[in-house]
Amino acid sequence: MFKPIATRLLLSAIALWLVSLAFFFATNELPGDFASVNSTRDTSIEELDQARRERDLYLPLGARYRIWFLQAIQGDFGRSWAYGSAIAPILSYRLGNTLILAIAVAALALPVALMLGIWSAVRLDSRTDRSITTLSLVGVSIPEFVLAYTLMYLITVKVQLLPAFTAFTRTLPALDFVIGIALPVLVLTITAVAPILRLTRASLINELGSPYIEMARAKGLRNHRVVISHALPNAIGPIAQAMVLSISNMLLGVVIIEYIFNYPGIGRLMVDAVRFRDVPMMMACTLVFAALYMLLNISADTIGVLSNPRLRFPLSSRNVSWSDFRLSPTMRIVWICGALAVILIAAYFHWRDPNVERPDVQIAQEEKWPHLFPPATDTRSELTVADLLDLNAKSVTPLHNSHFVNVGASASALEGFNGELRVPAFSVQRGQAGHSESHYPWQFPGFRLRFSSDGEYLIPHQRGLLGDATRNRWKVIPGPGRIWSEEADRGWSRAAFPFTLVHAHGNGARNGVAAFVYREKKISNLRVQIAQESAPGVRIDVWGQADVFYLPRSRNADDQEIIHAFQNERENRFNPGAWDALNADSHVLATFDGRIKLDKIAQSALLIDDTLYVRTCRTRLGPYPFCDEMRHSVYSVSKSLGALIAMLWLAQEYGETVFDEKVVDYLPLNARHNGWRDVTFSDALNMATGIGDLVPFNVRDEYIEVDGTRLARQIFNAEKIADKLWLMGEFGNYPWKPGDVFRYRTSDTMLLAAAMDAFLKSREGKNARLWDRLNESVFEPLGLPSIPVLETFEPDSRFAIPRLGDGMLLSAHEAAKLAQLIQNHGEHNGRQLLHRERTMRALSQRPDDGLPTGAHYAEGGEARYHMSLWRAPHKSQDGCRKVVPYMSGYGGNSILLLPNNTIALRFADGGYNDADTWDHWDMRNAADAIKPFCDDAG
Repeated sequence: MFKPIATRLLLSAIALWLVSLAFFFATNELPGDFASVNSTRDTSIEELDQARRERDLYLPLGARYRIWFLQAIQGDFGRSWAYGSAIAPILSYRLGNTLILAIAVAALALPVALMLGIWSAVRLDSRTDRSITTLSLVGVSIPEFVLAYTLMYLITVKVQLLPAFTAFTRTLPALDFVIGIALPVLVLTITAVAPILRLTRASLINELGSPYIEMARAKGLRNHRVVISHALPNAIGPIAQAMVLSISNMLLGVVIIEYIFNYPGIGRLMVDAVRFRDVPMMMACTLVFAALYMLLNISADTIGVLSNPRLRFPLSSRNVSWSDFRLSPTMRIVWICGALAVILIAAYFHWRDPNVERPDVQIAQEEKWPHLFPPATDTRSELTVADLLDLNAKSVTPLHNSHFVNVGASASALEGFNGELRVPAFSVQRGQAGHSESHYPWQFPGFRLRFSSDGEYLIPHQRGLLGDATRNRWKVIPGPGRIWSEEADRGWSRAAFPFTLVHAHGNGARNGVAAFVYREKKISNLRVQIAQESAPGVRIDVWGQADVFYLPRSRNADDQEIIHAFQNERENRFNPGAWDALNADSHVLATFDGRIKLDKIAQSALLIDDTLYVRTCRTRLGPYPFCDEMRHSVYSVSKSLGALIAMLWLAQEYGETVFDEKVVDYLPLNARHNGWRDVTFSDALNMATGIGDLVPFNVRDEYIEVDGTRLARQIFNAEKIADKLWLMGEFGNYPWKPGDVFRYRTSDTMLLAAAMDAFLKSREGKNARLWDRLNESVFEPLGLPSIPVLETFEPDSRFAIPRLGDGMLLSAHEAAKLAQLIQNHGEHNGRQLLHRERTMRALSQRPDDGLPTGAHYAEGGEARYHMSLWRAPHKSQDGCRKVVPYMSGYGGNSILLLPNNTIALRFADGGYNDADTWDHWDMRNAADAIKPFCDDAG
């Protein structure tokens, strides 16, 4: 007995070491490390560096494993990186909670499985036996997580008998204690009963067919005595093995169950450790799980030996020789290949450079890239002329953004820049700073762009979406940059400009900066990097360098026109204001963005009396050097600044009856019902078309969103407007009339954009394009350049439809200009650009204007929706009540048209369910404190 058990213990110890080795190296393959995953946009490069140094993350992987292993074999698992305390007490407490769960499951599962197994075996081939066998087969087949969510739905949602999530502590009263663990115990019990039941049944059936059982029955013994006194004792060995193995397999399921039910056990602890990249805690949990699993399996084998007398004889008494242990040739090859594989994997992880051919790892390593900090002196050390002329793109590394503007003493450019920049598509490197995105480019899109300089400014001739091929959905939006010279550059002039990278179908703006040097007709490589985005759930840094072609051109009349338009644009910009210069309490200013995490905020601002106070322009590599040009995917804010402005402009041009135009008069909608017959442009603007089939039909006081449905996603994914319209015809028809009930659906705004474009073509000809006319008639008079917007993909671009439901890409200045135009009732410099009466109606202070949405505010009151503007009831600090019309977009984008004639803006990239993403009470409160909403009369 001793030798087999000792051998198994020795092999288990070796297996445990191999598990630790494999798991430790596997953790390196997880995206990001502890420092990057737990950082925010406010975390400085210095803090990231310090966090990595404190945890030895700069050491080679093999060295880190040796340090951990030498501590672990002494029984010291170290300190948790996430909790900041010793691992042993945390692990002990969580393991105790898991054992409570396991004991409760065993106390229920073992007797139930034993009784059902005996009952099924005794009543072989009866209806009872078939029923029990079928249920046990289902129990074995169904995954734990499916069973967990099914029971959660039935017991928690439908019957409301037990809580869905566990609020468990050991000090709970007895009843609350039982209720707290009831659901996870029930799920684990069901999954544990089935295999024990089946093996109990099989073992008893086998024993009941034995000769000694027939002899016992022949002697006249009763059936229950035959089963309990004779058959069961002989079958107990396999049954006990099944029980122990079932408990060991339950350890695998407990990780999933604890996570689903938020149970504070070791399984949940391990999931959290993986999520936070807490390597010491991950390793400790892994070893505990592995050790328990191996120990239980050894126990099962021991029980099997003890229950079978034939296995208890010494090897010598059974004439077993050492030749019995020799491996066959095939098994020898398998063992040799396995050993070689382990050695090669260990060597690969130990000796490879983790950043070679693996550009998507977090890379802020001072030993490798020492210049992720602002320039420490007045002498440029990074992005030198030599760096930009270097043809070795692999030597390019991320830099602090301040290296892309003038360093130290600088002067005007030695010469102007006028010509065309031709950038081919080129490979980029990526460093994951958070969650991954499958559509993020490995290749920067190629483009051609004319530039002209005017003094210090570098002016792009095109401000729309540029790309080299229609197949490449990644596009570049350039912005005005700067040119200058530095003494150390020895005759070269410098240029830098901002750009925004956007996926023309998937949305999401990624702000970057580009730089090069030039002299006479020569130009260096182009360096680019991106470290900021308004794309919720995405955080990936991109950098690279490419050989570009420069075609100098003589300045002509077109260049002068571009320069003049840019000068006009600068003259019409708002006055810049420092955030700290606002007349308000410092606490009010600090809490302007509310309770959203600061790392989710890209930019926020207040427009007061033609002065734009910008709070921040954050990126992961330092402040954005071209803050005025930072663009944002504003998502559903486009419904207000795009669709509403387009409607108000059409009303100004062709009369306000455009609001009453019927959609079906301009668009083909092949629906199976006649519900579209009376839908007007106004109904589509209010997302109250009365079209849809999302239950419940009878609920009108609850916020209901359609965008997450399968059909809505199909409409979004369709690239052509004809395909989108055909899919819209698949919607059902609600029992109410158009205009009665609000239900949030972005496809309604897409429909409206297509209808407005068709309406315009019916008046001005087939070459008229809605967005082009808005640029000419609204944006240019405001002093704005052509505002980029995402469009549908059509064979003929004349018929491309702007995505006014989610596709605008705006800077803070452009958003503030358009919002101010609405706030000024469509008037700009004495010229009426938008329909005045309709604009005033959109800004109505009547609290009952608009449709109820079912969305309620924490401070009380319900949001209403009116002409694509949300309406928030607000109680001013002076006590009077006002209505605040506002625009809201995915991620936390908010633009508030405040009663004090100011505008509050926030651009964020929070997730859909991030806490307080949609809340803007603090923005209203801060604006009210700076300039009260109400006068003395209230």
